[in-house]
Amino acid sequence: MPYRIPSIIIEFTQVQKLANYVDLEKDVEKLKCENVRLKDEVKNKLLLEEEVHDLKSRLTHYKEQEKRIAALQAEQVQTQVYLNEWRSVARGICEVTGSDSSLPHLLRCVVERLQQQEISLTSSKVELESQLSTALYEQKVAKTELEKSQKLLVEMKKTIEQKQNLFHRMQKKLGLVSRERDSYRLQLDSYEKDLTMAINPPSNAPHTSQLQSQKERIESLEKIVDNYRELNAKLESDLQSSNPSLYSEHGTNKTELLVKLQDEVEQLKLENDMLKQKRDQLEIQLEGLLVGQDTLHGDNKRSILNEAVSTDL
Repeated sequence: MPYRIPSIIIEFTQVQKLANYVDLEKDVEKLKCENVRLKDEVKNKLLLEEEVHDLKSRLTHYKEQEKRIAALQAEQVQTQVYLNEWRSVARGICEVTGSDSSLPHLLRCVVERLQQQEISLTSSKVELESQLSTALYEQKVAKTELEKSQKLLVEMKKTIEQKQNLFHRMQKKLGLVSRERDSYRLQLDSYEKDLTMAINPPSNAPHTSQLQSQKERIESLEKIVDNYRELNAKLESDLQSSNPSLYSEHGTNKTELLVKLQDEVEQLKLENDMLKQKRDQLEIQLEGLLVGQDTLHGDNKRSILNEAVSTDL
């Protein structure tokens, strides 16, 4: 059987709860009032914080304004000093000692007069600069012409020196060619004498030794003629390479002298060719003489060779 709580206890408990409920309601009302008060305090705190922030901002701004005012005051003092100095300078320029009211007008007049003078001086400066540029250009042109003239003078001196060297060299080579020509003539005369001796032998010496001697002499003459030709070619090459414009430049005497030297060289070449032709003819006649010596009589051989020599000479 279950246990039952007595009704008296239940009633007492309910009465106690009702009494506590009234107290709780009072507490709730107190808490609501406290909550409202706290909200008002929080709101007031926020307002106070905003006011404090605003006051701090204003304080910072005021401090900056104070600094700026102090700087402006110092600048004003400095500006006043500058203004007094400028006024003093303006009085000195305008040469006045009166009040400062007419000083700006007088200073403006002085500035306008100085501007006009500046314009005039600028125009004079431009004109002088133009004259200076012209003078510098003329100086440059004159310097260029002087350099060209000096260069031309150096080239002319060098050309004259080259021509003199060429003239002396041509004279030396012309003397050498003349000596060689005389040597060729002597050798040709010796060759003709040997040929005459071959036609009229003094003794019955073998013809083979005479033929060998004549061939050696002919070979020697051929070498000499070849050397002579090479010398002539070298002379012409040296003349052309040393001064190609020799015949187109001024200097009549030297040009005529060089032309004369060339003519002499050409004459020597012609004589050389004639000597060579004569040598060839004599060589052919000598070979024919030696080939037909066994069949021809002495008188016939002598007459033939004498006729050939007389014809060549």
